[in-house]
Amino acid sequence: MTSKMPAPALSAATLLPNGFYALTLPPLMRKGKGKVYLAGHDEPLFANPHQLFFRPHDARVPSDLLPADRTVFVYNLPLDTTPAQLKTLFQPAGKVEAVIIGNVGPTTTKEDVDARMATLTDPTTAAPHRPAEVAYVIYKKATALPQLPKIVHAKNWAVKASMPMGLARYKVRFDATHATDHAALEERAKEAVPSVSCMSDDFALQNVLLQMNLNLLSLDGMVIKQLKNWLMRCHACFKTTMDMDKRFCPSCGGATLIRTSYSIEDGVMKLHLKRVFQYRTRGTVYSLPKPKGGREGDQLILREDQKEYQVQRKNFEHHKKKQERKGWDEIMLNAAAASAVARPPTIGFGSKNPNEAKRARK
Repeated sequence: MTSKMPAPALSAATLLPNGFYALTLPPLMRKGKGKVYLAGHDEPLFANPHQLFFRPHDARVPSDLLPADRTVFVYNLPLDTTPAQLKTLFQPAGKVEAVIIGNVGPTTTKEDVDARMATLTDPTTAAPHRPAEVAYVIYKKATALPQLPKIVHAKNWAVKASMPMGLARYKVRFDATHATDHAALEERAKEAVPSVSCMSDDFALQNVLLQMNLNLLSLDGMVIKQLKNWLMRCHACFKTTMDMDKRFCPSCGGATLIRTSYSIEDGVMKLHLKRVFQYRTRGTVYSLPKPKGGREGDQLILREDQKEYQVQRKNFEHHKKKQERKGWDEIMLNAAAASAVARPPTIGFGSKNPNEAKRARK
């Protein structure tokens, strides 16, 4: 006895704390005698619902192709999503002008979008498992955006006109032309699913998460592709060091180290230098002051192996660790402790003229 496939129903849109609306799509159901199998799994998919998320497009992301007052950003789409399905889903809120599948950046042109959409809509060039996680739905009028929470209802989904989203992706039969794509899909299905991931829209935090080798997710689908690393580069001899606490160059000994970003591409380190960088020479146009003896005489720190630098460096590290051990309440209540911030040793004299006579106090 064959079981009938129940009519798939869309749940109402749920507003999440991050501003996205969550929408549950129809599950991949059994239809008649056939069963739907996921590649790499032996059990049929009787009820496997899928959630996608949408919200009005963020105006802070600049793009001439995406008007902020008429665009909806859709994320976590099924892999076989077509522009027609998205148009059917979002049409009840207002007339849809265009549907763009894939990321659109500040440098994306209309020609790029047209070429991409022509490839995705052509059955001879669109692979069954091509990625389509992100899409943009552009309305003709801005009045459609306030109606978004009301569009997801069972009556708005053309069940007879199209199968549940995601079903065609798993029912497709691969032929010889798709053998390579199918093999890649099977390998991807065998990969272990990460149990823990971190979600953040802050690019600085994403950089830290990737350096910790953690799985990264983003609410709007935009994640950094390259890690941003730092090193110290000498402006005098152009040598580099990975020790970020260094104040003096290990090669030439001068206090000319500058923090510089770098990346590694194909095993080769690439420094990211500013093309019109001007080294700050303030304070270096004056001669050094005459040495003074006695207790009041300050010894200028010009090299790392000076005794004065080693003593001040040791005291600085001691006070810094002492402040880290203090509680936040103690620092906030004690004004003296809050003002006594540990400062590193001063190198050189500074930016003023050391040979200029000081003004007498009145």
